[in-house]
Amino acid sequence: MITFLSMESSSSTEVVSGEKGTTESSIVVDTSEATTNKTPENNGTSAGTNTTTSTSQKNETKESIYGAPTDSKRVTGVIGEKTTHQDAHTGIDIGALEPGKKGDPIYAVADGEILRVGETGSKSSILVLDLPNTDDTAVYQHAEFIVEVGETVKKGDIMGYMSDIGTPGKVHLHFEIRQDGLYAGAGGTGVLVNPLDYLPDTYTVENKN
Repeated sequence: MITFLSMESSSSTEVVSGEKGTTESSIVVDTSEATTNKTPENNGTSAGTNTTTSTSQKNETKESIYGAPTDSKRVTGVIGEKTTHQDAHTGIDIGALEPGKKGDPIYAVADGEILRVGETGSKSSILVLDLPNTDDTAVYQHAEFIVEVGETVKKGDIMGYMSDIGTPGKVHLHFEIRQDGLYAGAGGTGVLVNPLDYLPDTYTVENKN
């Protein structure tokens, strides 16, 4: 569920390409409900799970696999909107529990492996998490990360803390999901995916008007 509030809020993000492939510049919005197959030993949570006739395999929607990347549910930037750095925002921005305050934990949304931790061309921090149970990658930006490339994490593990790296004075997390690891911004070949379609809980989108 998504609710809307009207209040002043702004954010700025920079997303870089190149994790698993980049070529074309078109952006496509995916409105279908993607699913993934997993064995019963690796079930996620039970919400949204559909059982198949097979005794050795279970078909689960991504909503049942993903957890929340933050404790805060304040969405200060939505997917597709024009930002300082992008004609179409490739993810969402989540504000701190206490607006402007650094230090909120940043969580792994699912089991995975750290593919990248570093800096973007705009001096923002970036972390790319491979999610083998969904064939996607999750991208986090602007946080103080405490994990290293090659490290494996479990859903709910703390990977860093919310900050304003690359956006001084604007404390938030930029979060996106890349289907098959493909970037959906300019120059990318990926499909634009709204993380709110997959994340649990209720999020409040703060209008900027």
